[in-house]
Amino acid sequence: MKRIFGIASIFLVFGLIFPISLRSEDLKISQKTLKFTVIHPFKTVNGVCGEVNITPTTYSTGANGIQLPKAVKIEAPLKEFRSGDENRDSHILESLGFPEIQSVSFSSTSIDVTEGGWFVSGNLTVNGVTKPVKTRANISSSNGQIEVSGKFQIKMGEYRISPPSLLFAKAKEEVEIEFSFLLR
Repeated sequence: MKRIFGIASIFLVFGLIFPISLRSEDLKISQKTLKFTVIHPFKTVNGVCGEVNITPTTYSTGANGIQLPKAVKIEAPLKEFRSGDENRDSHILESLGFPEIQSVSFSSTSIDVTEGGWFVSGNLTVNGVTKPVKTRANISSSNGQIEVSGKFQIKMGEYRISPPSLLFAKAKEEVEIEFSFLLR
């Protein structure tokens, strides 16, 4: 009995000595944001995907911060893309192959730790075309939550997308994609 009490006391002392941040904790994705920006000579179009599916949905933390996942898969349903103009949205969907193609997806092939975040490589599939992409995912924490965020650019032509035109002027070829995921 004394031995059990002694062992329990040791665990209690270690639990009080080491701060909570050193203990393992599971965090779930609480907020997901995926934005895109296209620049046209007459207007900058900012869009957002209202629903984003991410696997895994739970991440662990410990003494070294958030644990590196083995792989990440992100899927954005095309029907959830919004730019603030329904007519423009229908043209965006058409240019992305909707309804035959239902989503844009990303599957990581490697994730490496860097200072303040991760360096993520993977395959992005847009309009049925898959191309490798690389991005830095910044990791910051505040108020009991962790944010994983970053951005990268793609070129429309590489994904068999014709840049939209208005009044005989075409949009720039580049599309900036931003992501932000909050873990709690």
